[in-house]
Amino acid sequence: MENNTYKTTLKVIGTINSEMLYRFMNDTDEIIEAYNQYKEETSYVKDDYVGEFDRITIEISSYGGCTDSGSAMLDRIMEMQDMGIHVDTHCNGFAYSMAFILFIVGERRTGGKFSKYMNHGSSASAYGMIEKMKTDISFYEECDEQFDNLILSQTKMPKERLEMAKLKNDWIFYDEAIELGIVNVYKGMKETEEEKAERISKAFDLSIKTFTKLSKLDEGEAFFTMYDIMVDILNEVMEEGKKLENKKTE
Repeated sequence: MENNTYKTTLKVIGTINSEMLYRFMNDTDEIIEAYNQYKEETSYVKDDYVGEFDRITIEISSYGGCTDSGSAMLDRIMEMQDMGIHVDTHCNGFAYSMAFILFIVGERRTGGKFSKYMNHGSSASAYGMIEKMKTDISFYEECDEQFDNLILSQTKMPKERLEMAKLKNDWIFYDEAIELGIVNVYKGMKETEEEKAERISKAFDLSIKTFTKLSKLDEGEAFFTMYDIMVDILNEVMEEGKKLENKKTE
């Protein structure tokens, strides 16, 4: 599906607050609307002929900010992922505090070599009636537990490391972020069979779109034409392979 009404790259730059949340919700509303349209348009088409919906990348350069606004953004990202939308994250420079939590929910998480990450526990001050202070502290402890469980499920961070982060800021540089599974896509890593298949599928889909633009065929006709070409090439390669095998045995 071709649709230019939604953004495929969202920016989380600066302080996470209600204004950023408002923009983020508007942008993701458009993505969800486009995805629902895509699902409707492709509901009667065989899976083999359906191109993948655009992956969404969230680029992060943030010191963190309001955990309430960040939690709403977190819920929206997970909602999109549950729908079937692939949401990746990329760190440009730094992802600290609440921005770190947003970063780790990306399906594919990348960062620059100079990117830095930081996790820490809640900090708060309490004043007033003792029972109220107890309630407030209990609230912050539960928030910490929610975030800790998310970090444990998304990374290789040991629980001891999370306990340490409650006493001081836990600074993490790029190489260690790879070791801890915070960054999970990086130069030099081996491509999985699933990723290879997806790459080939995308290349084939792009070839069909290009072929459609260069010819007077519609996309369906272009697909079958490209398929025939690919089969012919494959048969030629197999024939050459057989010839080489026969020469070796001789």
